[in-house]
Amino acid sequence: MKTIDLQMNTVGERLKYLRETLGFNQVEFAERVEMEQSYLSKLEKGHKGLGKRLLKIMSSTFEFNENWLLTGEGEMFPEKKERSDVQENGAAYQSPMLRGPRGVTSYIPEHLIKVPLIGVNARAGFVENLDNYTEYISDYEYVVPDYGVKYDKAIAISVDGDSMEPGMQRGDRVLAFFQEISEWEYLNPGIYAVVYRNSFVIKRIMKNTLQATGQLELISDNAIHGPITVKIEDIKAIWKVTELIRRRLY
Repeated sequence: MKTIDLQMNTVGERLKYLRETLGFNQVEFAERVEMEQSYLSKLEKGHKGLGKRLLKIMSSTFEFNENWLLTGEGEMFPEKKERSDVQENGAAYQSPMLRGPRGVTSYIPEHLIKVPLIGVNARAGFVENLDNYTEYISDYEYVVPDYGVKYDKAIAISVDGDSMEPGMQRGDRVLAFFQEISEWEYLNPGIYAVVYRNSFVIKRIMKNTLQATGQLELISDNAIHGPITVKIEDIKAIWKVTELIRRRLY
């Protein structure tokens, strides 16, 4: 059994102790909070400072005592009761627990909406099984809901590639809402996730020409990537991207 180093005089040393208590190696811990392992290593060694935003992401993921991490005072994990106020697509949902390899549990923050996450590795199955894609979802994202918005057809998407840089970078997660076929000809300019033929892309629509030409031009924000012209009969599904949920930290 691996011995955990109990020297915890700095934030970095306490962060390492927290990670080892949860039973994660650096790669596993970093993936949970969408951070590079190299950045986590620098935090633990004290070569980087822990910012407020990253602290909030970590504490909401693992539900530890922020004051303990920053000062060493108090308990590492506050006592928690299981909550039932997380919503799954707008319905009451029993708050799930995040369980580490050593059995330490944490809770998803309250008042959030649970939506299916389409990861990079899941895209092939997602495209092939659009009618029943929820059966192939193994992960979810939790978003802060807007009043009056219905999330029953919302998905979260992991951004892949560099075609939408600098606004969207590889590893970012965005929220997107399904657009009915009857709405396609009236889509406003914006960023959309489009499934056409066997491809799944996130691109910008500058001008909707479906009604006039039967084609849609998909534009990349990164100038090194050219536009893509897609015929309406090749389009299988469209989601409108509305917000950046989580930015990958480097």
